[in-house]
Amino acid sequence: MLVGISSAELTTIVDEIFGAMASMQLVPCRTLACFGPGAEYVASAVQIVGDWQGAVRLDIGLELARRACANLTGVDGGELSPQDVRDA
Repeated sequence: MLVGISSAELTTIVDEIFGAMASMQLVPCRTLACFGPGAEYVASAVQIVGDWQGAVRLDIGLELARRACANLTGVDGGELSPQDVRDA
């Protein structure tokens, strides 16, 4: 049986998980993130399969991704490689 989930519920779930893992609060954006030519950013997606099926996509600038990775790993942001940030 597939279960429906509201946008508000999904936002709460993602915020709680991201907050617990990266010690950061996310704020939903109603518009698409547009990074200009030459901008450094990270786009990631997580597929969720179970009673609810879908994907959560996160597009963030590289500096914010570096801060989140530092929080996740406990490593100073200046010591992280681009691969560390992508993996996180």
